[in-house]
Amino acid sequence: MTIHLTDPDGDSLHIAPAERDDGTPVVHLGTSGCVHIPLDHVDAVIAGLREAKAAARITGGRP
Repeated sequence: MTIHLTDPDGDSLHIAPAERDDGTPVVHLGTSGCVHIPLDHVDAVIAGLREAKAAARITGGRP
C-alpha cells in the first residue's frame, strides 16, 4: 500500500510502510521538494498515513 501525490508544481509526496535497518516498522514519507497539498486532498493524505501505519504493523514494515 503506497500513496503518491504530485502537486501542481511537480513536487511529489510518497507514503509507504517501511522498516528501519533493525527491522522496526515505520512509515516512510518521501518528498521531492516542498509539496503543496490541495485542501481537498488533505483527508486522503491523512488516511494514507493511517493505512501505511496499519500495513507497517501487519507486515513488519515490508511493503
